[in-house]
Amino acid sequence: MINNILYIGSGTENVYALNATSGTLIWKYTGGKDSVWGSPTLAYGNLYIQDLAGYIHALNSNNGNLVWLYKTGALPSSSYSSPAAANGVIYIGSQDKKIYALDPYTGNVLCVFGNNVDKPDILSYVTAN
Repeated sequence: MINNILYIGSGTENVYALNATSGTLIWKYTGGKDSVWGSPTLAYGNLYIQDLAGYIHALNSNNGNLVWLYKTGALPSSSYSSPAAANGVIYIGSQDKKIYALDPYTGNVLCVFGNNVDKPDILSYVTAN
């Protein structure tokens, strides 16, 4: 929660921004390809989510508009990882046994780690400055 705004993914392919005090809907994103089980990550002015279909969505945190969309090599209904943000990069594990490093503003792939990382799609990440 940032600035009294709570960001929530759902099993209905939607992402919500709610006023944390009143519960009032601020915006709703309906562009998900599958359920969003991982926690959203707020960084660089955007909200980053991964849906179960393996799509990474970057949403404008003020209005929920799609900034970019990237498809990993994951199989449908299989990616549970939450994105991590550090040093100007978005990191995300995928069911295809890879960890992707993406540009936070364009979604361009900066690097792909591993070819056989054990279960990166269910990892939680810790970042610190």
